[in-house]
Amino acid sequence: MIPEFWPWFFKRTGRQTGLRALVSKWLILDIAVAAILTFFLRIDGFGFAEKALFPAASILVGMAVAWTARAAIIINDKDFRSKFVREENPIEDYVYGYQTSILILFSAIVYIAIMAAGGFDFYIWTNQASRLASGFFMYALISLTIRECWSVINFTNLLSLLSASAEPRDEPSEE
Repeated sequence: MIPEFWPWFFKRTGRQTGLRALVSKWLILDIAVAAILTFFLRIDGFGFAEKALFPAASILVGMAVAWTARAAIIINDKDFRSKFVREENPIEDYVYGYQTSILILFSAIVYIAIMAAGGFDFYIWTNQASRLASGFFMYALISLTIRECWSVINFTNLLSLLSASAEPRDEPSEE
């Protein structure tokens, strides 16, 4: 039976996959980046979202889709699968890992679009605190998204290297 995405994502035991992979020591970096940008940029989160939405969205989506397509070609290679896909490295970890990155990317784009439109018409605590919290969360999500896009690129390159090492090499002839 093929495991579905959400049970895989919220799995609590075994390998560090899904949500457990996202909540790691790297989350501290995302929080630090968000704090620095929230308090030191000359523009607030809503203004930043207005200016960054379309360029960031198109760049990130294009990169993630292109690298995911490249990885799909490698994962579907018979030699690669026979050498590297095992019970301890199931195929769903590869496929759903990419899907998680795309989910984060789309979530970030939706959140940035909401921010670019001015946000919601309510606030928690005070208006200023809500604006700061919204900007902080957006910057943390952007940092996480960039980290995930980098992970897709890095992992795809690793798959390429593994795939190349799985291919039989021709011995040079002695002519």
